[in-house]
Amino acid sequence: MMLDTYHKILVFASSITPSRPWGVNIPNYFWTGGISVGAFFIYSLYTVFGIEKFKRLASMCLLIAFSFIAIAPLNLVDDLKQPGRMIHVFLYGWSHFPTSPMKWGVILLTTYTILTLLSLIAYYRPFFVSLYNSVEDNRLKLVFKLLTLNRLELTEEAIKKDRKILFYLGAIGLLFGIGVEFYTGYIVGILVAFPLVHFPALPLVMLASALVSGSGFVLFFYPIYQKLMGKEIDRDDIAAVANIMAWAIVGELVLDLFWYSFSLAFSGITKYYMRAYFKEDLIGILVFDLGLFLFVPMILAFSRFKKSAFFMFIAGTLAAFGAWYFKYSLVIGGQSFPKMIGGFLTYTMPIFGHNSLQSLIANWSGIIGLLAATIALLPHTDDLYKGFGKEVKG
Repeated sequence: MMLDTYHKILVFASSITPSRPWGVNIPNYFWTGGISVGAFFIYSLYTVFGIEKFKRLASMCLLIAFSFIAIAPLNLVDDLKQPGRMIHVFLYGWSHFPTSPMKWGVILLTTYTILTLLSLIAYYRPFFVSLYNSVEDNRLKLVFKLLTLNRLELTEEAIKKDRKILFYLGAIGLLFGIGVEFYTGYIVGILVAFPLVHFPALPLVMLASALVSGSGFVLFFYPIYQKLMGKEIDRDDIAAVANIMAWAIVGELVLDLFWYSFSLAFSGITKYYMRAYFKEDLIGILVFDLGLFLFVPMILAFSRFKKSAFFMFIAGTLAAFGAWYFKYSLVIGGQSFPKMIGGFLTYTMPIFGHNSLQSLIANWSGIIGLLAATIALLPHTDDLYKGFGKEVKG
């Protein structure tokens, strides 16, 4: 009897996974990338599609998109534990490219980051030209000349060329941004061993979540940004972004309905795991993920409060940071399914070190610092460019 008890204890102890393949850095990477893509989408509505009501939001959304995507890859560096390993991602494994979403990500993430940076430089080229003309120091002149890409003219013809460049950079950047969200969905969705995340439409869920979190963060940050710039809050700007967020939430909720219904009823033997997981985390899924972080912001954004800076600040905060909760549940919750033991594995985030609360604070601090620096150094003006898309469409 005692021998049998010892045997059960040994089996139980050896079956517990001491560390997970993915820690908290991965959902944070998905979240930061998603906000960047969502903000870049709003920026492109003016520079690519020529929708005038997004004109006043374009520069702010571009700064958000750049700040988030510039810092996002640092999550992956920390997740690898040794920064030197990052070079291996670029050097090895290309023979598996057709079936490796991670290799797709190397191209998509790198290209999207470069396109966002080039869009930022091209958007502020007139400002860099004015700085070039105003300084005397040759070293500073060289820096500003490089930032203008050696285009020092401010003629109407030069501005037209800027608009065309920004149009193409925005269109291509938007396509690669969508690709970034698709590849992150593939990375998680192909994991057959994790029933929670093994869903073919997960790339679409990630794209919808990116639009929700990006537009939500814009609503959260917009009143702060306007106060910093000494400008009044425009209710029409708020309503325009609120509409995007509301319809993106509708799309995500529809996809969630398909996802959960298939997983709970039509996924073979894994449906029993899914039912057990939903029973275990029913409050987290229904009350927080679907209710507080999606349904409540959607109702507020569709209501008469859509022009209220206060209510949209609340709705945007819930949607933006609720997306972090969703991606945390997706990655960490997806790895909680047991392989050999009864019950679900638990996860306690470390306070310090690799994949820890300290890592998150450092990453968020980097985003805040870069966003603050770009806001302080670059002008906020609605008049750098007007009439986007007219030359290209004409």
